[in-house]
Amino acid sequence: MANLQITRYAIAAGGHLTSFGILGGQDGNREDLVIGAEAHTTDFSAYTVVRLMPEADCVIRIGSSSVAVATQGETLKAGIPEPRYVKEGERISVIAP
Repeated sequence: MANLQITRYAIAAGGHLTSFGILGGQDGNREDLVIGAEAHTTDFSAYTVVRLMPEADCVIRIGSSSVAVATQGETLKAGIPEPRYVKEGERISVIAP
């Protein structure tokens, strides 16, 4: 099964970016969500910049209690990294297209 790799990067107090993953600044371990049936992260506890790297085409949705639906949301293409901003209380949801 292919995964959606989620890497978090630090944001300083006040929402200022301290790094964006070009030269480091990774905040914690990478999280992998299996691309297939709908899967999602837990709610984020702080405002966070993430780098999403899909190993296969997928559809994502970011928001409070969001659930990805194959016919809705944003399509990501395999192997193309996508930066995103996730607010406190939101989560990332993924499903196969």
